[in-house]
Amino acid sequence: MLNLRHPLTRAIGLATGYIVSFWLVRLIYLTLVTYSFVRSPTSSALQKIGDVVRANQVLTYGFSALVFVTILQILQPLTRTQFRQVFNVLRLRESFAPNALNGSILAAVLIVGSTLGGHMSYLGVYMKFDEVVFSLGSAALFGAAMFITVVVEEYILREVLEPELHRKLGLLATLAGSSAIYLLMKWIQFDLGWTEAMNLTLLNLTLSMIARNEHSYMASASFCAAFLTLVHVLFGLPFMGQDMPGLLLLRAASDDGLGSLLSGGTTGPESGIVLAVLLVIYLYLPQIRSKKIEV
Repeated sequence: MLNLRHPLTRAIGLATGYIVSFWLVRLIYLTLVTYSFVRSPTSSALQKIGDVVRANQVLTYGFSALVFVTILQILQPLTRTQFRQVFNVLRLRESFAPNALNGSILAAVLIVGSTLGGHMSYLGVYMKFDEVVFSLGSAALFGAAMFITVVVEEYILREVLEPELHRKLGLLATLAGSSAIYLLMKWIQFDLGWTEAMNLTLLNLTLSMIARNEHSYMASASFCAAFLTLVHVLFGLPFMGQDMPGLLLLRAASDDGLGSLLSGGTTGPESGIVLAVLLVIYLYLPQIRSKKIEV
């Protein structure tokens, strides 16, 4: 018989509930957008519907993550997960600064390397004087949505799922299981190609390593949120094909051939080989440091 109180059952239940929540929120949002265009149909209505939905994917998933945690809180004591458990301010304060700095350094290396290599070009500050408040507000909203999504996903994967898998199956099975669930989440959210799947797997392994080393899911969440916010919100690089409201705009110099393969082109750096190389290096750094200590 299935034991609903078992930690592994709880972890799988949270992951399933999270996936269902953003699928339902996306469906409701798509229905509302479709209804608004159907009321005044035009020849390009379907194209406009697709553009509006894609333009707000990040906001939709951030909202769905917030709704999911709120529902868990409302369903107390049927659920054992509280709002303050997921958004743990104390643990965030303890681990934010050093890990956000590391995420920022990774983002800076990615941006500087891609720009100096000629794969990206800087377009300047994307703010008119009369649009400063709107631009800053839009950036803050997208940044908050990314942060909320990352924290909820890291709580499910690093705080609930991985410790239980590690106790029962070992490290390799834990990494394989969390990577599979992470890819499933992103596959439902976005259209994934082989480069996106590779980079997301490497990102999951990196975040898992950070959480294990720091003994905190907020450490990996801080790293990931800082990286994504700088790359996509500050510098406006596309996120999984979605255009982002950047303040200091960068764009791929070319969307064809080798340049697109390296930088990700108009799809974003998650589709590029450069990010994969940087993540592999980041994963290997602890081994280099340990060898230096032994010497």
